Amino acid sequence: MRIYSYEDDVSDNDTTLPGSISGRRGQYSKRKSRNVDLIPLMEGEGRSLRVLGFNQAQRAVFLQTLNRYGFQNYDWKEYLPRLKVKSVEEIQRYAQLVMAHLVDETDDAEHFSDGVPREGLRTDETLLRIANITLIEEKLAAMEQGIITKLFPNYLLQEFQSLSSGKIWKAEHDLLLLKGITKHGYARWQYISDDRENGLFEAARLEQNLPSVNELIGSQANNVANGNLEGTQEGQVNATSLAQYKDIQKKIVEFIRKRFHLLERCLNLEYAVIKTNTPVPDDLTDQSVPARPVPQFSDVSELSRELPSLEPISTSEVASDGTADQSQVPHLYNKMCFVIEDSGVAALNSFFGDKAASSSLANSLHRLEAVCEDVVQILKVQENGTATKEEVVDANSKETATPPQDSIPMVANGEPSTVKSEDKMEIDE
Repeated sequence: MRIYSYEDDVSDNDTTLPGSISGRRGQYSKRKSRNVDLIPLMEGEGRSLRVLGFNQAQRAVFLQTLNRYGFQNYDWKEYLPRLKVKSVEEIQRYAQLVMAHLVDETDDAEHFSDGVPREGLRTDETLLRIANITLIEEKLAAMEQGIITKLFPNYLLQEFQSLSSGKIWKAEHDLLLLKGITKHGYARWQYISDDRENGLFEAARLEQNLPSVNELIGSQANNVANGNLEGTQEGQVNATSLAQYKDIQKKIVEFIRKRFHLLERCLNLEYAVIKTNTPVPDDLTDQSVPARPVPQFSDVSELSRELPSLEPISTSEVASDGTADQSQVPHLYNKMCFVIEDSGVAALNSFFGDKAASSSLANSLHRLEAVCEDVVQILKVQENGTATKEEVVDANSKETATPPQDSIPMVANGEPSTVKSEDKMEIDE
């Protein structure tokens, strides 16, 4: 059985499953009203197994639709066109079963507690997907109802500065992108790009300074007229333009995909800040987050005690394979633990706007990078099957000689920001 895979999100291809129809419900003569209470939990075996009347293909379609659209306020408008022979009551009952399976805590790797096969369902990832879709729906509802007037509060614009750095792409395009997710489905980037009603294709093209179709055709025509393409047939010119246009399409789709994942990280951080009542500096406080005074040092110390503690590794815990440099791995790991724990207070103070703490934190991060380089060096030596004495000594003796650089943004939990350079407008876990 082909189960929905998260790798499908790269190509947003739904054609491998039956019933991949998007749009209005329509009239389905095969849809019959039946007493769902009479449908057994399971019947049949193997590929003929039905769960609440859903066969293999129908279960796969339901799961795929769930990962694309979430539960959608339980109106099932995206489920009905894809499951034409199923009634609303049947879909509702099967959805309730899936919900129970998603929170099932049985240790059985093959079956849920009710005996239904898992069929490769990754509950944690599915729950995360549903949560992210719900955050999008809640954000759009808040905008439509006028509860908020800006897509993201100021502290997020400060943390993710690429949100507002575009020349053409603005907050209104981000809003249209989120609407495109609810309309076309999560990760269906090509569908969102091809929807000319939202204007995202053109905005992404202009943001990346890519040529238009007319510019491509005009350029090719001018080359032919000027004799720059001697012996070139018209079909070859058209083929060249088509290849260039497809390349532009790919760049635009990739831009939309990475832009959405940046928005998704913003939504997750905003939810975490609100859920945990994390204080935000007064000058960055905005919608949905109440103003709070910046905590004093004693408060920060108290917060730092809530950070998870890291357990060092003793050399006796590592099974030796006879290599000379293996004993250095626990030593380097323990050094990383020390740097991280030693930087907890500085990370929190940096988040609250302390520039001196930001400078200290930058030094700590460079120390951490140096240790990581040592670990990488040891792993490379082990992969090659050789370890010279000089390499082992170098990995053991290298210390924090890296000069300090500019500090990086920190998020509420004191960890480095997940914003990467690739998340910037020039262009996305």
